Amino acid sequence: MNAQKPQYASLWQRLLAHNIDLVPVIILWYISASFIPSSKWDVLLFGSIYLAYTISFEMSTWKATPGKKWTKLQIVQADQKSPSWSSIILRNVSKLLSVLLLFGGIIMIQFNHKKRALHDYVGGTLVLFVED
Repeated sequence: MNAQKPQYASLWQRLLAHNIDLVPVIILWYISASFIPSSKWDVLLFGSIYLAYTISFEMSTWKATPGKKWTKLQIVQADQKSPSWSSIILRNVSKLLSVLLLFGGIIMIQFNHKKRALHDYVGGTLVLFVED
């Protein structure tokens, strides 16, 4: 990472990355759901696939999901070092809270200078735009 001032990812950059990541998650969910006869497990199955996908990619050397990587976003600790596995897990599990608060946890990205969502605060992370 450069010694320059960090560029924090905007709400729109993050939403684009998220929507890109939804494509493979939905495909994996659709394939997996075809093996389960009852749809009462669909939400749990989708959530499990989403968490496994985001956590595994964000814990990788990329520090980003494929959607984030494509849009040049990266997850780092608040001190801009590589995120710990516990931070990544906390961050992703608490996304549910960000959504359950009528997306208030996500909308707060617009109202702080480091562009942090509620789940970023919980996980102690930042999402940066990195051109490297």
